[in-house]
Amino acid sequence: MSNSRSFKHLVVTQFLTVFNDNLFKQSVLLIAVGLAATFPEMQSWAQALFSAPFLVFAVFAGNLADRYSKRKLIIICKYVEAAIMLLAALSFYLQSTTALLITVALMGTQSAFLGPAKYGAIRDYRDGKHLTHANGIFQTSVLFGILLGTGCAGHLADHYLWLLGVLMAAIAIGGAKMAAEMGLVAAHSQPSSKPLRINPIAKLIDGLRFAKQYRGLSGAMMGHAVFWLCGSWILLAWNEFLIPDAEGISVVEMSKGMWSIGLASLSVFMGLGAYICGRSIKCEINKSVPLWGGLGIATGLCCCGLFGHSPLSIWLSLSLASFASGFYLIPLRSLVQFIAPPYALGSMLGLSQMLDFGFILITALIRPWLLDINVDANGLLLIASVAMSCACVMLKVSLPPTTKLVHTKA
Repeated sequence: MSNSRSFKHLVVTQFLTVFNDNLFKQSVLLIAVGLAATFPEMQSWAQALFSAPFLVFAVFAGNLADRYSKRKLIIICKYVEAAIMLLAALSFYLQSTTALLITVALMGTQSAFLGPAKYGAIRDYRDGKHLTHANGIFQTSVLFGILLGTGCAGHLADHYLWLLGVLMAAIAIGGAKMAAEMGLVAAHSQPSSKPLRINPIAKLIDGLRFAKQYRGLSGAMMGHAVFWLCGSWILLAWNEFLIPDAEGISVVEMSKGMWSIGLASLSVFMGLGAYICGRSIKCEINKSVPLWGGLGIATGLCCCGLFGHSPLSIWLSLSLASFASGFYLIPLRSLVQFIAPPYALGSMLGLSQMLDFGFILITALIRPWLLDINVDANGLLLIASVAMSCACVMLKVSLPPTTKLVHTKA
């Protein structure tokens, strides 16, 4: 099978994966919103339990992706996802928050193993010249998966949610079948006799030391991680706009399902930005692209924090941030994939995932403390704006002025 056709199968597999992830996670988070009076920390717990496995397994999963067939790893992970979704169906049927949180942790573990294989496979099927365009298409499929997955959440009564679990299991099996149609590629790994070990702290330290040898690699990974820190806060804030204050008044007065559609619609703007960015970057990446993208995100978050007091103002401000994020994410992801040597690509992608979800975990852990000091959803978005502004400063210092994408096979 041609690399072009294999890449198309990879994109479809990614879309189905992201659809499932977001349908499940947003359904759980909306249950958490409904339990805000009795279990106010459930949203934070769900975020933390999904993120924690990435800290333990992400770099180890990257080592697996370097040693073994990425295609086979993707197929195995998709079948594991189907089993987890059946457990989700049981958890929804029993209406057990404990079982749901356990399922969230299992989904996080599965995603930690899947990530390095699927993102590493992009470079297997698309060469340097076409890498940013491929990432633009890939990210667009991600965002449409978010759009549909998030938008479909919140429309079923709680006692019918188990049907979603069955549907998501079937979708996961479909993703496995799609991945099986991808072509085989030659391994890029250097032979290694070292045994595979799960030691996240040592692997984090070793990975960061290795990344420092390649200019721009560490900066691109850290900038990417800050985006997901801000994205996590956006998701928490978005759902918190539904929660009534002490006087029984909420910023947003509409159903959970309709508000989820609003959240999902932001993905259209992110997908549009990602596609335009991927198409516009040809043979080199100028660091001004992610810098302007980051400033656009910071501006949108700041506007929402200051003026987001109605559904329309919230949506408009975050639409700006979402569009700008395409110009931020695509260059940074492409830099990680291109700068990292082929034999260590899986490890570097695993390290990047570890940093991404380490930052997401931080957001989940400190949110209850921020609530205790009365930082509301608007205040949370202002903090996210400051974080993104700091990331722009870091990128300006750490990234090379331009990075040429040499036309060589990955």
